[in-house]
Amino acid sequence: MSFDPAPDLAVTPYASGTVGFAQGVHHSHTNLVAIVVQGTPVIDTNPDDRVLAFLPFFRIYGMTVLLNLALYRRAALVTLPRFDL
Repeated sequence: MSFDPAPDLAVTPYASGTVGFAQGVHHSHTNLVAIVVQGTPVIDTNPDDRVLAFLPFFRIYGMTVLLNLALYRRAALVTLPRFDL
């Protein structure tokens, strides 16, 4: 079995459907890495930082910016059981 990170599907999170019905959005492994690399200069974290994961990981922002970026930068990830303003 071969694996190519550029075209192969990694996840299919669902968009909220603000302009219509909710729909799945396909993301490849390469796409997820690109999102993390683009966010690294803007969200400068280090292993001593703690990232508060206030959004669910099944949403693309929660998965890529909060989860994957924190893991990539080796920061501690603090999860909430649910969003409560």
